[in-house]
Amino acid sequence: MLLVKKTLLNKVTIVTSPIEQSGKTTIANNLAYLFTKKGYVTCVIELNRYIGTSPYLNDNIDKDKDKSLKTAIEGNDETLILRNFIQSSHNEALFTLSLRISNDLSDLYKYNKEQLEKIVKIAVNKFDKVFIDVPMNYLDNGFIASINSSPEQTILIMDNNIVNWHKLKLYDLFFKQIKYSFPKVTCIINKDEDMITDSFIKEIVSSFEMIKINNFYKMPFMKYIIKANNEGILFSDLIPSNKKERTLSKTFDSIIEDIEGSREVKKKFFSKKITKR
Repeated sequence: MLLVKKTLLNKVTIVTSPIEQSGKTTIANNLAYLFTKKGYVTCVIELNRYIGTSPYLNDNIDKDKDKSLKTAIEGNDETLILRNFIQSSHNEALFTLSLRISNDLSDLYKYNKEQLEKIVKIAVNKFDKVFIDVPMNYLDNGFIASINSSPEQTILIMDNNIVNWHKLKLYDLFFKQIKYSFPKVTCIINKDEDMITDSFIKEIVSSFEMIKINNFYKMPFMKYIIKANNEGILFSDLIPSNKKERTLSKTFDSIIEDIEGSREVKKKFFSKKITKR
């Protein structure tokens, strides 16, 4: 395993969402890929309790079928755990760890919080950058293990559905009960079609106490992204061919700079700073 041991201020980033099919795994893998282009050896740990999609995104459907999160959990030492990280077919600096389609359904519910925390700790010691892809489910050991890993950054994936923003508010109330405050939250409104007003988001976000959102970005819905995924290609590796695609590419670059900590002035989605009433 090639390690360049680059110094990175924000080493662990959680990519999460309170909703299904938000695109968080796609975004997590593309962000990880973009970090490799900056010279970092990067990994994505997918802690979903269902079949992971990272192998599909990295064109590893038929490769290393015996390697999986399940096998890593059962590993007794660091070497056995690291062997289960699958190297991308098209990028030697990108690694993923997730449940594979070869796992039995009964295996999906055997997470052990302490074992998952051990896996994350080993990854932090061995990789330059670690993304933890996990659903925001406070009853899930994967999520608990993620927040116990002391992440420096949170990427929150949302959409244009008002119901989901109210759902996020309920999560904020729960996190207040357990006294957990998310670190440095960047919110990506994914598959955006301008179906929700900025004023609504501003109002509801101002009421949050534990999920303090620093930056907002909009990701447009693009067939070009789906086409790339279907071909086993991360769309961040494609050359933008029109204005919309170039805008998307620049947005990703800005998010990378925020995560890397290379920008002191953060890009705001809203024209005015969000303040609590």
